[in-house]
Amino acid sequence: MTTFTDRKINWDAVKDFSPINQRLKQHLVRVYSTLAATLAMSAIGAWAHVAYNLGGLISFFATIGLIAMLHLTPAFDENVPKRTLFLFGIGFFQGCSIGPLLAYTLELDPLILVNAFVGTFAIFGCFSASALFAQRRSMLYLGAFLSSGLSLLFWVSIANIFLGTALLSNVTLYLGLLVFCGFVMFDTQLVIEKFHMGNQDYLAHSLELFLDFINIFVRLVVILSKDKKKNSRK
Repeated sequence: MTTFTDRKINWDAVKDFSPINQRLKQHLVRVYSTLAATLAMSAIGAWAHVAYNLGGLISFFATIGLIAMLHLTPAFDENVPKRTLFLFGIGFFQGCSIGPLLAYTLELDPLILVNAFVGTFAIFGCFSASALFAQRRSMLYLGAFLSSGLSLLFWVSIANIFLGTALLSNVTLYLGLLVFCGFVMFDTQLVIEKFHMGNQDYLAHSLELFLDFINIFVRLVVILSKDKKKNSRK
């Protein structure tokens, strides 16, 4: 069995960009630039909630509806403007949905949001880069484990609704953080494989990574907020 200390970095592989050809590079640039724009829309949505109290069930169902519309609308060139609006709408309403959490955190300590965003950016960047530089398809096996992790996370969350214990709350937080870190690697390599199979839908690919980013960010905000409250009681 290979342990963590047995692993060696293959610097030749790190410097070898040959598996990422020019067309794939262009696709990834579009994916990540679209992801950045969607995150910006999410920030605007969060601000809109703080200013106008837009978050709630309406924004939640709007997000779900727009995700369905994005996937149901064919990825033809003539549909790009429409589907881009759907994606940016998802970002905006997702920002509205997490707005109440962010508003509470702003009152607690605004620095928490800065630290959570920087932490999320670092985690996302590192795991995404590791997937890009890893051997092709090497992380796709994670799919089964991550699906099982999501299923476990769902049932633990349901149990926590009825039991409301600190233990189950922490399990959902940290297990969720671990699962979505894994999804960053899995989805990054899945984007590459889909591209090689002819799927160049950069909008749908950006959405997958956007949801990973948001799920990590929310959990870091909650974890840091809980730590802040715990320390303030001492």
